[in-house]
Amino acid sequence: MPLSKIVANSITTNAVGADALSSSAITSGDLPSDSVLQMVHTSTTAFSTCTTTSYSDITGMSLSITPSSTSSKIFIYAAINLSVQGTAGAIDLHGACRLLRDSTEIYKNDLRTYEFNGDAVYLNVAVPFIFVDAPSTTSSITYKFQGKEVSSGITSLDVNAEGTNRSTFILQEIAG
Repeated sequence: MPLSKIVANSITTNAVGADALSSSAITSGDLPSDSVLQMVHTSTTAFSTCTTTSYSDITGMSLSITPSSTSSKIFIYAAINLSVQGTAGAIDLHGACRLLRDSTEIYKNDLRTYEFNGDAVYLNVAVPFIFVDAPSTTSSITYKFQGKEVSSGITSLDVNAEGTNRSTFILQEIAG
């Protein structure tokens, strides 16, 4: 089989250099489905606590995003450092954390442990939230996390209870 010889200066491309691009040269409509169009994120080490059976906002765990198309999806990723603790004799320690789109609950995770020896209990863990939402809007949307106590044996549901804890929250608009 004969070998071909390619001369470097004979290769051409249709590439456009950065200096030739304007701010409107490529729009989100030019990108294929499943492309990331925008991303917003936050993270916090702030301690917050939920001490009632009613949901309350978790400090620092709220983000807003404005989708560019009604066909866009919102990829949601969060790792919330939650802990539950209870007094001696409490058997069922159960806290809940939910994700809201504006005022609508769209996802919920529970943190639950059982105590069997009669001693006080403490559990601290990063609870993952991974969800794809299809809001079908081009209006601004606020996503936020809330927490609450569920069982009577729990003394509190805490966020970032340990000094080195960091909770993280990311939203990505994905082209539809």
